[in-house]
Amino acid sequence: MEIVLVVLGIVLLVLGLLGIVAPGLPDAPLVFAGMLFLGGGFGFDRLSILTWILLGVLAALMWGAEFASTALGAKLAKASRLASLFAVFGAFLGFFAGSLPGLLIGPFVGAVLGELINGRDLLQSAKSGAAALTGMLSGVFMKVFIVLVMILTFTIGMTIG
Repeated sequence: MEIVLVVLGIVLLVLGLLGIVAPGLPDAPLVFAGMLFLGGGFGFDRLSILTWILLGVLAALMWGAEFASTALGAKLAKASRLASLFAVFGAFLGFFAGSLPGLLIGPFVGAVLGELINGRDLLQSAKSGAAALTGMLSGVFMKVFIVLVMILTFTIGMTIG
């Protein structure tokens, strides 16, 4: 039974890591669920309750990082709500249409289109597009950092515990 939990944990962890860059995959919940399954396979008691709480808090921060960075990017560029919505849609569509390059181009194009539809000029639209892309990239970097801290905390805890 332990081997099944470990395999499921690894699969969930890998899917969570993919979710950092793939829209539609819930990164933080999958990473944390993977760690819970791994904990079930290796023994929950190898980590203290405080470590499990820390991992849960880090997962919540990881989940919030994307929303915070996108909102901050949009706020700094004074982007419209429509531009923000189109940026998210552009990221989603871009990923499935063109993988990583599409994921990078999609938010920019989406935000620009949203601003142009909203009646903004091309310069403001381009600023909103750049802010959407910057916000998305900063969110990805924050999530990568947080997930690395989670993996390091989990690994050290399991090794020492």
